[in-house]
Amino acid sequence: MKIEKNIVIISVVVTFAVLFSLGFAYKFFREPSFDHLKTLAAMRSQTPDVFEKMRDDLPDTIKRGGIRGALNVAVEAFKQEAITIYQCHTFTHLVGHYSRIGDEENLKIITEFGSDFCEGGFKHGIESQIVLEGGPDFRDKLYKFCELLRVKTSSGCFHGAGHTFMRQTLDATKAIALCNTLQSDPFSDVSDCYNGIFSEYTNLAGGVDGETGLLYSEGPIIVLKSNPMEICESFPEKVQIQCALELNGYGISESSRLEDIERALRRCNEGPYKIELKKACMRSVSAVGAQHELPGKSTLIFQPFVLTISPELRKSYIEGAATEMKQFILNGVMKDWQLFCNNFPDSDDRALCFGIFADQALPDPGSQNIFDMFPKDGASPDEIGAWHEYINGISTESPVLNITDCKPQPMVIRLKNNQNLQIKNSNNHPHNIYHGPKDNPELYIEVPAESQKHFKLDFLNQGIFGYKCDDQRVGIFFVISN
Repeated sequence: MKIEKNIVIISVVVTFAVLFSLGFAYKFFREPSFDHLKTLAAMRSQTPDVFEKMRDDLPDTIKRGGIRGALNVAVEAFKQEAITIYQCHTFTHLVGHYSRIGDEENLKIITEFGSDFCEGGFKHGIESQIVLEGGPDFRDKLYKFCELLRVKTSSGCFHGAGHTFMRQTLDATKAIALCNTLQSDPFSDVSDCYNGIFSEYTNLAGGVDGETGLLYSEGPIIVLKSNPMEICESFPEKVQIQCALELNGYGISESSRLEDIERALRRCNEGPYKIELKKACMRSVSAVGAQHELPGKSTLIFQPFVLTISPELRKSYIEGAATEMKQFILNGVMKDWQLFCNNFPDSDDRALCFGIFADQALPDPGSQNIFDMFPKDGASPDEIGAWHEYINGISTESPVLNITDCKPQPMVIRLKNNQNLQIKNSNNHPHNIYHGPKDNPELYIEVPAESQKHFKLDFLNQGIFGYKCDDQRVGIFFVISN
């Protein structure tokens, strides 16, 4: 493996010596008056770098608001898109190091916020801190925590341990050997530890302290002497996939342009590397690319190049990008995942994409009969309001409605009154679309066979209108004001 280590004493020991000398006598009791919204608003008023302020103020925030208070600040900061998902992960990772309140209470917080909250940062920080301060018997303490985690969640364990092993040794081979000393079972797979190693390895190569997000003043601790795929192939086979899943995102940042991300995706498809490594590379780059592209945008627009790669590599691209988009949704930032999924012309790709989001509060509308959910006569204003909110959430703004086979994509389309809409029909026979009586030509459309035509849809007012295709109820027009 062609790497070079800078002769630097890593700051991990100093960082946490300072961190824990700040005074933990207060036991993280939050003050009754703590308001995370006001706390965040004050931070935002003082500096444009909200993450830096959150990190610097963390001891005081915990002293005033407890661990939950600090995590609630992170929740709201991410919802307001004042911090990125990476910064949220880093911040909650650091909160996990502070959280010396006992396994049972930590587990309550994990289940309250969700084990995947900010990509598991809080949980990873706890795991990492167990290794740092657990002494010779840290494994027993880690196993105990993981056993409790097993009962509460379906989340893996050991990832934070991998981070710490890499930071302590600055040597991936030695860190792998330490991971191998951990017990492995179907729940706490040791591969999660390998992922932690190469996540921190990527941080070190980027010159970033993964625990704080601060740049090392000495520069990168590890210098990559060859491309990530070659480096990953130099490690034992059992860790190569974990290496490729983490290291191939190296070099992609907030300043990366779409063409930079496309070049990185193209590199995944090049060279004499095993297909499994190429798939891991594609998943890694698409996830990191989505992480940096999605802030401030409603959806993700993939590069046309993605449609030219093999189906198995495209599957990996979708898994990486969609899983990252799902993280935004899980953490309270809605993204138009349906538009992203529906942009894939291949039905298998769309099915895979929709499947990733199937467990969301806003599920694939095709997975249930949404027409049975229309408010009944006598429904309360709250019930009607909840229905409108639901339809608004699953609606997609798209310039094209594909009604081939009378299976509309998107199923719930958001449009303005009097809007021109392209309707596509790939069948060799026409389809009739109507959301009103046939004697009203404005509400009854015949879409010719094998065509894509513009139609002007005229509605009397805004609202939710179910429509039929060839006498079957199949979709909804969600009409908003002009």
